[in-house]
Amino acid sequence: MRNATAEQIDIFNRWLSEELAMRGWSDFELSRRAKITHAVLSHARMGTLPKWEACVAIAAALGMPAEVVFRKAGLLPSDPREDLVKAEMDALYGEASKETRLEILRYVRYLVRFCK
Repeated sequence: MRNATAEQIDIFNRWLSEELAMRGWSDFELSRRAKITHAVLSHARMGTLPKWEACVAIAAALGMPAEVVFRKAGLLPSDPREDLVKAEMDALYGEASKETRLEILRYVRYLVRFCK
């Protein structure tokens, strides 16, 4: 594990919380599925982000490319294209009503789970 800036820690932890919430998982469930100790996630929550090996395991458990987790953990620079897409999605989500936000969430879950 390594030390990171407060911004990197916040980015990683917000992203991880969102990913786990979409799956209905806890940190304990992720650690079990990733076959890493819960301490790795606990340390990340407290400010010491995971190294390469743990990021690979987390990515595998979440079913995503390791590069995504490397970027979220600050091991690789962020992808400017991803930042632009996310910024637009955040802006559109922010403009939506509460009911529409729930529909957006349902639709995105469907796309992620069934349209791979």
